[in-house]
Amino acid sequence: MKRWSTVLDFIASGRAPNSETVVSFEGFEAKGDGGESLWIKTGATGAASQTPISRGDYRFNDASGDEYKLTSGTVFYYDGAAEWFPLPFGVSGAGLYQFNGTDFNYYEDESEVIVSQKLTTEDLIALSAGFVTGDTITTTGFTSAGDGGSAQWVATSTIDLIPSQTPTDRGAAELVDGAGRLWALSDSGEINPLWLSQKQTDDTAMLQLALDVSSSLKRKLNLDGLEFNIQSSGSQINSRNYALLLQSDTNVSVNGTVINLADDSTLYDGITSPRNTEITNVSITGSLTINGNNATRPQGGHAIWLERVTGLNVEGLTVNESSAFGFRLNRVSDFIIKNYRCTTTLDQVGDDGLHIYDCNNGLVDGAIIETAGDDCFIISAERVGSSNITAKNLVLKSPTGNRGVLLNLADLADAMYEIKNVNVQAVCNDCADGPAALLSQADFKNINLDIQSEGCRNSLTFDLPSIGFGEGSVRNSTFNIQSNGDLENAIVINDSGTIE
Repeated sequence: MKRWSTVLDFIASGRAPNSETVVSFEGFEAKGDGGESLWIKTGATGAASQTPISRGDYRFNDASGDEYKLTSGTVFYYDGAAEWFPLPFGVSGAGLYQFNGTDFNYYEDESEVIVSQKLTTEDLIALSAGFVTGDTITTTGFTSAGDGGSAQWVATSTIDLIPSQTPTDRGAAELVDGAGRLWALSDSGEINPLWLSQKQTDDTAMLQLALDVSSSLKRKLNLDGLEFNIQSSGSQINSRNYALLLQSDTNVSVNGTVINLADDSTLYDGITSPRNTEITNVSITGSLTINGNNATRPQGGHAIWLERVTGLNVEGLTVNESSAFGFRLNRVSDFIIKNYRCTTTLDQVGDDGLHIYDCNNGLVDGAIIETAGDDCFIISAERVGSSNITAKNLVLKSPTGNRGVLLNLADLADAMYEIKNVNVQAVCNDCADGPAALLSQADFKNINLDIQSEGCRNSLTFDLPSIGFGEGSVRNSTFNIQSNGDLENAIVINDSGTIE
């Protein structure tokens, strides 16, 4: 289902989506004018309409000539003044009107339900109008208009139930209205926060609510083309303030979406997840840009820190100027990261591009990372080890930082954990202060590195000292290293440990 701003814009555009048979709108003549509606392409053609109601039969032809008809069951809230509204049977005045396929029915008993605002999910729960199976209502919010919880609901044949008390008390994507009829979220699946007020001083609470609603209903949240200013939520995890918290079944479309992290000296993590609770099925896809504001955020503040997630899909993420890691994963399994970009110019320790701790079964496909103060791409073992990870098509640059690729035992490790079954293919440019790739301390097994080193001090370094709980080792591994430009050493072995 395709979303458009207004019916009037669509008529004038001539952009009939050939693959779309259902189109929904945010208004008739202006966004939010009460004309939120759903239209179906009929297959007929004709002369282009001049206005949404010029034909007088609740149909219009777009500029390409394709005909659309208003869907039966669509409900409007008429404010008593808008010229676009076809007054039914001479009735005038603000109130609730439902289209039955040929005419509009006026529900006098519900006329006071919404006058100054739009229908919300909670309002739908309160309705006791005589709806029938198949009727549809598009809500403009979850608990209030514009809170990000807009969605389309379909009346089912199930009746005589106890009315819902809240939009989520049934624990599923359904609710019961005041008359006892069960409503289900439309199969179209998306929640479109079209009335979400964005680029305010602080959009944090509103965006968090939209995320909570979509994950609780297990529906995709469409944030395409929106921009948000995010501050600390005031909540903490492990004494660290964060802005947004993801939960299980988060599914977000972010084509052209921008999140600006605030100039906030208390904000550590922009987007995070619970630390001690496992969550599943998190998907963020499209083209999301996070601007990190590293100048004022505290050292150690991550743009994204996700932990204990099973089933993660992130595509098209760009992080600019994070004050620490651009993207950090801890104990994440079954993950895919595609087309990731990270650029930082803050020259400080901890300024990593993509850092993977204790993760398994993952793919990183396509990343361009440039850091100023620390490493570009890191796989670490800290408490359980990392395994079965493939990273390919990486372009890494750290002219004043450290390594392009680092595989290591993390600083807080308390045993000699394994990093095994890892494949990395990367081009490392200008890693002037460190090697293109470094294997440090851990117990490495089945490591395959394909590294093109350009302008790096060293191409490959093994740093395998004996430490309090063991000695590092490298076994059953292959290294294909190609070096171009000035090179101090091709391979450096420090405190060799065991290499076989």
